[in-house]
Amino acid sequence: MSYTTQTIIENNKISRNLGYDFIRFTAMMFIILDHILALWTSYHYEYPKIISDIIGRGSIRFGGLGVALFFMISGALLISKYKENFSLKDFYLKRFLRIEIPQITCFCFIVLCQYVMTPNIIHSNLFAFLISLFGLSYNSEIWVEYFNIRPVWGVGEWFTIVIIMLYLVFPILRRLFLSHLILGTIFIFTLFAINLKLEILTRGGGWFSFTNGLMCFWIGMLFEQYKQQLCTKKITSILIPIAIVYWLINPYKIFGYPYLSCFIFSIFLLILLYQIKISNLFTQYVCKYNFEIYLIHHRIYFWFLPAMLTPASNIIQLTIATFIVIGLTLLLSKPLNQISAYILNKIDASRHINKYKKFSYSA
Repeated sequence: MSYTTQTIIENNKISRNLGYDFIRFTAMMFIILDHILALWTSYHYEYPKIISDIIGRGSIRFGGLGVALFFMISGALLISKYKENFSLKDFYLKRFLRIEIPQITCFCFIVLCQYVMTPNIIHSNLFAFLISLFGLSYNSEIWVEYFNIRPVWGVGEWFTIVIIMLYLVFPILRRLFLSHLILGTIFIFTLFAINLKLEILTRGGGWFSFTNGLMCFWIGMLFEQYKQQLCTKKITSILIPIAIVYWLINPYKIFGYPYLSCFIFSIFLLILLYQIKISNLFTQYVCKYNFEIYLIHHRIYFWFLPAMLTPASNIIQLTIATFIVIGLTLLLSKPLNQISAYILNKIDASRHINKYKKFSYSA
């Protein structure tokens, strides 16, 4: 390895925040389990009702909570990193590469495998393919409804494009946060509240939404600012029983909007999970490869779970097959991450070398 590349790798090392890492781990596991349950249900496998009562608990089901938590920690970590020093060009380039290189890597791998099995996955519409390649699929109903384009389902979920959108507007959000915190909070909450009712560019009864993602992202930024005041023994002792009662009651009918119930409970979890700083080999692995896990897990489930089971399969067979597909997802995420990291390091090395050459010429 060259000196330049090694130096860049060392400079890119970031000290881990175990609180945010545990939230990331929990959010990823929530999404993994929620999609397992969704596949169990769609293929009519038999499983104990208590599993769906916990994982698929209506408006506070694991999937919705996991997505909300991911948006929240994204906002928290970005404002923590870029609160003081911020370069618009470097931010956009770095964020774009960090999300698109793994996206493209995983998409090409999955589509290549899928093409071997069913060649018709490659649509004749090149634009539809490119939308999916770059993670812009969102909810395919919107592309079909407005543009008569059906994206290719390869990797990822609907919220990849929401994260990209949040990165695009982050410089504005950062300015609002640093200079007009109260005004910014009122404005973003107003957008969130209005779109709960109107559901503009929103699908799934409010679950697929840009404004919901924006609200969660802003909450994460606020949490990073006030986490010392929120994560106290007094607040925790009050919040735990409230969260338990809230979960048992699941009061979405009181609020009138199912997503609002999920949003509120995800804030409870954000505060409580941040204080659980558990770190072991498994949590570290999931955190390190979480983006690749997120990108490929649903497709791996879709391929392999039905191949191993039938509707007559018992709970033991179902459990074994589930552990196999989750394990396979975790194993595949590592080499895909390494490929992406190799490409990113090469790009970073090239950028730094070019900067050095420009400096040398000007000198």
